[in-house]
Amino acid sequence: VYSSVFDNNYQTIQDVTAKILDENAYAELFETHEKLYAIGNGVTKFKDITSTAENFIFIEDRNPSAKEMLITAEQKYLNKDFEDVAYFEPYYLKDFVAGK
Repeated sequence: VYSSVFDNNYQTIQDVTAKILDENAYAELFETHEKLYAIGNGVTKFKDITSTAENFIFIEDRNPSAKEMLITAEQKYLNKDFEDVAYFEPYYLKDFVAGK
């Protein structure tokens, strides 16, 4: 799955990464965090295979939404932290390969 981890103040703990889910995925985070919330289309699969399920609160009936980015977007705006869209390139975690 593609995932990212944020704290309750929307600060990045782990940048976006492609992660293979296994029984101990994210276990290293429990050294510094008591509970984690998991949301997205990989939640159901992860809930079934993780050995650390007691440390997670699984949100299975929702997916992340752009409206959750409002706090981060507003802070970037107030800090005048803008992207120069003339030279912006999307960031893909893996190369795009077009098929027939």
